[in-house]
Amino acid sequence: MGSLMCDRQLRRWHFRATSLAATALFQFWFLGLASAPAHANTFCCQDASGRSLCSDQLPRECYGKAYREIDGRGITVRRHQPAAPATAEAPGREAEERARKDRARRDQMLLQSYANEGEIDHLRDRRLREMADKLRIAEEQHREALKHQQKLAAQPPRPGKSASTDASAASASAQDAVRERAKSIEAIKQETERMRIQFDDDKRRYRELTAQPAGGSLAPASSSSRP
Repeated sequence: MGSLMCDRQLRRWHFRATSLAATALFQFWFLGLASAPAHANTFCCQDASGRSLCSDQLPRECYGKAYREIDGRGITVRRHQPAAPATAEAPGREAEERARKDRARRDQMLLQSYANEGEIDHLRDRRLREMADKLRIAEEQHREALKHQQKLAAQPPRPGKSASTDASAASASAQDAVRERAKSIEAIKQETERMRIQFDDDKRRYRELTAQPAGGSLAPASSSSRP
């Protein structure tokens, strides 16, 4: 009887020990599986010749092209399409919007600067008179430079000697002065014409703005804002 009980007790201990060992083995396997690093995805695309290119990092040849990501089981998990090229319409619209805002700003300044068309004419005439005075002074300086150049050219060289170095330098300097005065005259004429055109444009635009229906966002300046 005692032998039978001992045998049963041994079998229970053996079963318990086996169960504990199996449980520990399962836990060890599960933890090891959970802690094992996952396989990195693979990136694949096709080059210009249709050849497939794959790597654990996106190959340089795939930049800007469609490519796909493949997981460690060989299954495609994601597909990437190249970004659509920017159209020329967006920059064009932005440029138009900037031009519209710039025009509105200049219109506002125009209306704030003049109370009527007469003020535009008054300022134009005054500025043109100033430019005419500058032109007269520049032309007088040009005539003086020409006289000086002609005087140097008319001086005869010393008997038996060629023109000295100092005389040559003076002649070259006189020529430079004549050229500079001529350039100044041309610049003043160009500036005068540009100013005339600008005032004509301002006057025409002022008429367009002041002809707008009442209640518009733009309004002429008061008479106290005379430039």
